[in-house]
Amino acid sequence: MEIESTALSAREKGDIYWRKLKYYLQSVREKGDLSQEARSLQMLAAEILTEDTTELSRRVREGSLAINGNEFKRRPPTATGEDVYKQNILLVKVSAAYFRELADAAKGTEVPKEDRVLVACLENLIPVMEQALSVWFSAHGVCAKTGEKLSAKDMEAASGRLAEEIKKYETEVGSFKSKVAKSVVKELLESLQEADTDPEDDHTFDALVAAHEDAYQKHRELIERATKEYKLLSAKRRSYRMIFPRLVRLVREKGGYTYANKIMIYKDAALYYRDYIEEKFVASLWAEKGCVSLIRSLLTGEPVDPMVANYIYAHWKTEVPTLPLYEKVKDLPGFKSFSEDLNIDTEKMEFPDLSAIREGIATLEEFKDTHEELFRGQTITNILFDSDELPRIGGMAKQLRSRIAHGSKEGEFDGLTKREKIDLGEAWILADSMARTAYILIEYRIRSEKRTLADLVATFRDEFYEMGYYAQERACRASLEAYGIRRRLTD
Repeated sequence: MEIESTALSAREKGDIYWRKLKYYLQSVREKGDLSQEARSLQMLAAEILTEDTTELSRRVREGSLAINGNEFKRRPPTATGEDVYKQNILLVKVSAAYFRELADAAKGTEVPKEDRVLVACLENLIPVMEQALSVWFSAHGVCAKTGEKLSAKDMEAASGRLAEEIKKYETEVGSFKSKVAKSVVKELLESLQEADTDPEDDHTFDALVAAHEDAYQKHRELIERATKEYKLLSAKRRSYRMIFPRLVRLVREKGGYTYANKIMIYKDAALYYRDYIEEKFVASLWAEKGCVSLIRSLLTGEPVDPMVANYIYAHWKTEVPTLPLYEKVKDLPGFKSFSEDLNIDTEKMEFPDLSAIREGIATLEEFKDTHEELFRGQTITNILFDSDELPRIGGMAKQLRSRIAHGSKEGEFDGLTKREKIDLGEAWILADSMARTAYILIEYRIRSEKRTLADLVATFRDEFYEMGYYAQERACRASLEAYGIRRRLTD
């Protein structure tokens, strides 16, 4: 008779161990004896201080591993979770030491212009990192510098400060790379001649005004103010739109994979800066929408997206009509249901060769640019009423994504130049990001059919971020970067 194996996996053993430890510590607390728990924390901290960090230091110095601000967040009480937590504390310790070494080496020397940016940012970051480490170790009963055990009183005092110091750490690390990126990009852009950003002649509202002369005369002062603001915002948004392509050209010229200043490559600096510009772009886009919606509503009585209407009232102190807030979306005039045809994205498209793939990618790029408000700074009504083409585009993006991945796996593109391979990688990122965004928006539209606009307004702020193209692109790039790092470390 064959006996079934009952051996526990390493994870199951770890789960049991940490469950027992939690019960034990709870029992210790209930008995009022804190010394046992304190000794357990001291053992953890002392163990971290004595860990060999040679390999970790190498990875930090080569740039394959970096802090992200979440290192002090506790992990699940499993053996794996505890190990990750310990490694993260060590990562902060090693990174702080490396950054201190960089900053100290720069003192009394002629620092290159680019590295001055880094040094200035590090001088703000290092003390915050060192203080967070010091308080963390003290809260765990050990002096970070000497490794000596601390008294229960010192532990308790440090524990009271720990949350505040961790918050400072998270904030400073979160802004560090952004600060470096802005400064690096500023230096890069100074080498380019400024593009012409003078306001263009804009006749967006001429025909509308001519068709509604009486309404125009009635609201003339407000319409002229809104038109003037719209033109200024449009010029500003055009300048934002031009910055990133110019930056991409510069990065390519300087070598996208050369370290700029020991912390961030030019390509990464450009991407961080693009996030910064994107925030400004979307803010400008929303303000533009407010101007356009206000002008159209004053001239024609056209209802406005409820969230844009709120913006208009806050900014212009003017009330405008909105779509009915308490009718179900599926009953609103002009709404087309997607849920009635769940196979709307299944049109088969052929991309037999690289030329066809590039044509498909160009189609996606053109759609993204000409339907900007579906991918950046969306409104509820954009998603509900202006997204009829998304199933076709989402299906195309999904098929292009798969086609590029399959061709790469089969070695179809091995003969391309390095530049062509990089461009093909960017094409895959575009296809993947557009597919992700399209299907999120399609799902949102389907889920919204039986809800009211009032319901949607209440939750839109929480859902908005993930529906943006660049949020999905960041997630895509992060996945690729993590995969690339794993490949480099295991090849």
